[in-house]
Amino acid sequence: HIDFVGLAIFLFISFLVAKVGSSRRRIEDVLRGANVELEAKVQERISDLQNANQTIQNRLAELELLYAQLPVGICLLDTNLCYMRINQKLAAINGTAVADHIGRPLRSVVPAARAEVLEPLYRRILATGESIIDFELSEPPSTGLDPDGMWLLDCCPARAADGSVLGLQVIVQDITERKRSEKLLLRAHAELARREKEFR
Repeated sequence: HIDFVGLAIFLFISFLVAKVGSSRRRIEDVLRGANVELEAKVQERISDLQNANQTIQNRLAELELLYAQLPVGICLLDTNLCYMRINQKLAAINGTAVADHIGRPLRSVVPAARAEVLEPLYRRILATGESIIDFELSEPPSTGLDPDGMWLLDCCPARAADGSVLGLQVIVQDITERKRSEKLLLRAHAELARREKEFR
């Protein structure tokens, strides 16, 4: 005697198991495909980030080289007039190594007589937010350095993205030789004028 009900139940369960197994395989296949696609996208994104990082590193290296080799002195001072950054040219003008500037206040690095001129000027720029351009600074005699020393100074506030003042960006150009040449030229003109007057 055949149990049709039992057989029907068995066949139905077998069908469900086969169906579930087939669905499971399809789900696993979809998941495997999605995983492969996701892995490829992750690898592509990692590669893009590595390329972007390398580009940034190259640009930073270029900027560092430019900063170090500029023929003018450059520094960044914080709002307390401490050196945050300085290039070799300005460090040489100050007569102190680059490393000996960082974190130290202006007054402890440059000659006192020069600091007496620069400090009030820099504090005024910090207070007003107004830049100065082509300010001529001569070497105070009391420093004992070149009495003909002359510099052209540009100074502006260094601002954050929100506009707040972080400190000062200073650019210093040594114009000592230019000023000496100008003096010699003026003397030559004066001498020429004197001689012309004598011949009349």
